[in-house]
Amino acid sequence: SILSLAVIATLGLGAQLCIAAPHRVDAEQNAMFKQVTSQLPRTVRPSLYDLSLIPDAKAASFSAKLKITISVVEATQRITLNAHELKFQKVSLLDAKGKLIADNAAVTLDEAKQTASFDFGKKLAKGEYQLEIAYTGVIGQQAVGLFSLDYDTPEGQRRALYTQFENSDARRVMPSWDEPVYKARFNLELIVPTAHMAVSN
Repeated sequence: SILSLAVIATLGLGAQLCIAAPHRVDAEQNAMFKQVTSQLPRTVRPSLYDLSLIPDAKAASFSAKLKITISVVEATQRITLNAHELKFQKVSLLDAKGKLIADNAAVTLDEAKQTASFDFGKKLAKGEYQLEIAYTGVIGQQAVGLFSLDYDTPEGQRRALYTQFENSDARRVMPSWDEPVYKARFNLELIVPTAHMAVSN
């Protein structure tokens, strides 16, 4: 079998901002951010996703652990991001240095809006945090999120896994701020059988 994973990491906002003074970059980014339409609250922004994913092609499901480095830009008690057809086992919040702040957040799912909200029982002040999430999802047969295709070979039928994240299907594989305005970097780990091949572009 071949497991093919396509991930696009979008970096930065353009060369014209990179040469500006740091305070001007922040001001221009914030101004642009406020002008763009978003279905998510503007209280939190991601900067880095660390994803470890274990697909099970036979069971048509996957399990994953995700750590998201976030900035709380406006004090809030709830963190809301995109998620669709995912089941959450544990959601924890750590400070910027990795010290546990809150464990086992209350999770509220809104399937119509394709969002998940995490409530840690107290208001979070502005600052840098790490969000740790353990969850599971499904491998479908339609070209959305993580999906499978079966094909014939001389040795019999085989199964390949692929991803389709555009335009809003990344949320089926990882809880995320699945909108273009939320730029972030990605680290990706796939755990697959040694007889299989994983490809990322």
